[in-house]
Amino acid sequence: MSKKIIFSTIVTVAGLGSAALGVFGANRPFPVEPAIPSLSVEIKTNGIVAVRGAKVSEVATSTLVATTNWGSSSLSWRVNAGDSTEILRRYPGQARFSEIAPGHTISFRGSLDQTSPGLIVQAKVVRDWSIERITLNVFGVVTSRDAGAKRFVIQTEEHGPITVVVMDATQILKSKATTTFDAITVGMRVGARGAWDRTAKILQADQVKVHREERRVFSNGRLQSLPTTSVPPTSIMVRFGGVDYTVNISPETAILNRNWEAVSLSDLKSGDHIRVYGVRDELAVDATVVRDVDLK
Repeated sequence: MSKKIIFSTIVTVAGLGSAALGVFGANRPFPVEPAIPSLSVEIKTNGIVAVRGAKVSEVATSTLVATTNWGSSSLSWRVNAGDSTEILRRYPGQARFSEIAPGHTISFRGSLDQTSPGLIVQAKVVRDWSIERITLNVFGVVTSRDAGAKRFVIQTEEHGPITVVVMDATQILKSKATTTFDAITVGMRVGARGAWDRTAKILQADQVKVHREERRVFSNGRLQSLPTTSVPPTSIMVRFGGVDYTVNISPETAILNRNWEAVSLSDLKSGDHIRVYGVRDELAVDATVVRDVDLK
């Protein structure tokens, strides 16, 4: 068994959030906020290092300095990132090294440089717990727009006002046809998907859809088919009034049983009676809620 040195203290911060789903009278847990890990340092005899809960003090092009503090005692780490270093944000997903800033809380894992004085680590993974971005789908009405900055504000039911930033790579769709930022006007109903900075309430959009309808409840549906994977984003086929609709399931879509309890998409069965709350785009529905009224 290899020996290792472990320093730790209990400094845990955790939190949960919830988004109300008033249309069905139920609350759905918002994406669980990963807890900032307890402060700890682990150094194995082979030089493999794992540090959790360090505080960034300096950032250069591909190097940062971080400290681990226990009262008046501290350790200073120089962390080098290379082309193969994986940079992660707090919520699942990739980040860029350039997003890391002084004051951020990070964890990192890598190899200790045993030929140089001091604590220098060639990082394999760096996770910045202060980059609070998640992939989010939102729907709302455009309340203002800035054509010069290519951004607009939408009022949403779940998250209030959100600023949506349109980038060169953002896909803008209207009636399934690609269009431009000029097609987005105040008063329009739009859906947007992208990386959401919850603190700044800014969403960098991968896709924007212009909708003609409001979100509404689709009742008396019958589930026709399930996807091969129950991990969103995915879709199911539901028949409403003799017409088959593709119901798009995002990571934020609430899947509920008849008792308003959260279930997995894999719990649904073909033939079950389905209700959907979402917005229709021809023969597709972008779902906010899918409820199986046959599932107990």
